[in-house]
Order: sequence, then C-alpha cells, then structure tokens
Amino acid sequence: MVKAIIKAFRLATCKVSSSVIIPIIFYLIFITFILNITFPNGFKSQHHHHQHRNNNKNNQDSSDEDNSDSGEHQGELNRIFQSESMRDGMFQEPMILSDNADPISILKFAFKKADTNSDGLLTIRELAKYINLRIRDHIDTSIKRNPQIFAEIDKSPSDGIISWNEYHTYFLKNLKLNLDENYINNHDEKKHVKLDRKAKEALMRDKARWQEALSSDPYSLTLDEFLAFMHPEASTSNLLNLVEDILRHFDTDGDDMLTVEEFTTTYSTKDDNKKLFLSDNLEERRAEFKKLIDKNHDGKADRAELLQFVDPRHSRYAIQEAAMLINLADNNDDKKLSIDEIINKQDLFMGSKFISLIENFHNEF
Repeated sequence: MVKAIIKAFRLATCKVSSSVIIPIIFYLIFITFILNITFPNGFKSQHHHHQHRNNNKNNQDSSDEDNSDSGEHQGELNRIFQSESMRDGMFQEPMILSDNADPISILKFAFKKADTNSDGLLTIRELAKYINLRIRDHIDTSIKRNPQIFAEIDKSPSDGIISWNEYHTYFLKNLKLNLDENYINNHDEKKHVKLDRKAKEALMRDKARWQEALSSDPYSLTLDEFLAFMHPEASTSNLLNLVEDILRHFDTDGDDMLTVEEFTTTYSTKDDNKKLFLSDNLEERRAEFKKLIDKNHDGKADRAELLQFVDPRHSRYAIQEAAMLINLADNNDDKKLSIDEIINKQDLFMGSKFISLIENFHNEF
C-alpha cells in the first residue's frame, strides 16, 4: 500500500522540488502506519462490509425502495436508518455553474441534478444522496489537491512548511482584485487599503483558523496542519481529535469503548451535541448507535467505528441536512419538495449544504 501511495504521489508531483516531496512522502507513510496500528481491524471490516453490499446490490435495490415509503410517521432519521444504502453508483455528478449565476438558476440547476427520477419532486432519499455526493466529492478533491496547493504556497523558502507570510501572499494573489506585485509584497497587513470588505473579512477568518491549526510549530503549518486549516472536515487528525472528544465525554468507565447506554444516558448539553454533531433526541441517538455506529453489532463502539461515524462522508450528515430542509420547506406535508417550495425558501437552501457546502463545513468544524 505504501508503495502504491508513493508511486501515485510521484506521478502527481513530478514537478515539485525534492525538498517538498521527501517530507510529504514520509508524512504519508507515517499517517498510514499510525492508522494501521490504531485501527488494525476497523478498515478491514469496512472493506468487507463494502464488498458485502456490492454482492447484494440487486436485493438491496428492491428492499430500499420498499422501506423508503414505509413508516411515514417514524421520523425522517429513523426511517432512513432502516434502509441506509448511499451507493456511489447512484450519485449524480457535482454541480458546476458560473460565478455570476443568480440564486434561482442555481437552485433549479441543483434540483434537476438531485431529481434522479425526473418526476419534479425531491424525496428525502434523493436530496440526501445528492448532498452526500457533494460532500464526498468535495472532501476527496480537497485531500488530493492539498499537496499540490501546499507546494504552490511553500516558496520562500521551499522547506516543507508554510509560514503565514507565504499563505498571505498566496491569498492576495488569488483575489479577483488584480493587485500588483509591489502591493502584495509591501503592503501594510493591518490596513489592507486595497481590499474590499469581503476580502478583509475572509482574511480575518483565515487568520483565526490559522492559529487554531498550529500545533507542531508556533509560526508555520505542516502538510497535514495545512489540510486541517484549509479543510478541517477532511483532516484525519482533526477527525481523530473529534473521536477523542466523544470518548472523553461519554466513556464513563474509561475502557475506550462506548456502549449504547453510555451514549444515550450520559448528560450532554445542546452545545456539546452541536460540537460533537450528535442528535439532541435520545431515541434518535439510540437509533444512530445501533444502525450507524455499532457496525459489527457487538454492543460497543471502538475508535474505528467512531471514526467512520464522525467522517462527514458518512451518510448521516446528508440525511440530517435533508430531513431538516424538508421539515422547514415542505408546505403541503407530502414529505417531498417541489422546485416552487425550494424557491420559496431560497435563502434557507442557498445557505445549506445543498448549495453552500464549503461555508457550512468551515462553520461547523
């Protein structure tokens, strides 16, 4: 596996200097080793589960459709949990629109992509699958592009780490303000006289996130820290920290495992639940544990199972988002959304993961 990673990485970064390639290769080897040591069985079981699902694909297709319309009064999350099958082959391609498209055009475009059976209505399943596609595509792309962007920024000097000055220069060069080189290299960072309000606010947010991502060095970011800075939702180390937070909060007997009782009876505030991406409803949380966390059904959840659970690519994020959108926008209570219902709540949808995926993730993580 390590050889395959190194080979792929060399092909992708053949033009990058050796001073950048070597630290990155060692980093990838280190991360692979740590994950294999920490989760010796978790990823194998996930792979086995994936193969099992593919072998039973035809049977699941029919059962999924039967379950999707049953239990209308069970609650959106529990109903979907009973037949979870977010298969890659059923996803639509990502949304591509021009920057100056108006909100209604954007919503109509996304609606058409999500409406897989072209009946003019979005079910919770269609909506969740479309959102899940966008999440998966975004995270996979972020991880693949991270070394490339890192190398583009790591210039002064090219030493395998990125300083704030290097990132600040990169930020200014990529603004659509046509700033000249002299201004970029010599301006007063405290004033930013040529930046508009939107650019200033974005830079301030980046500065705050930069400070949060620093760990090994008080001034510069490593490759993984840079991924956590740019896309915290895609960083394995960030997700591992979230797993530790869940264990620290709910693991009352200190055995590094969670039971359904610990997960549902340990007191947690709404702020705790929001930080850990957990439901406030204890019955929904119990269903989450049994259907989405405890994959091997042994009554306990280890770190590998929790890591899969907190990964934004897990279908629960998309299901929860879809359920929330339908609950807020479904005016005729048919558990489906028309394009008129979506346009009627255009501010809600434009600010949701249905459209504004990156902004949502950066606010959550």
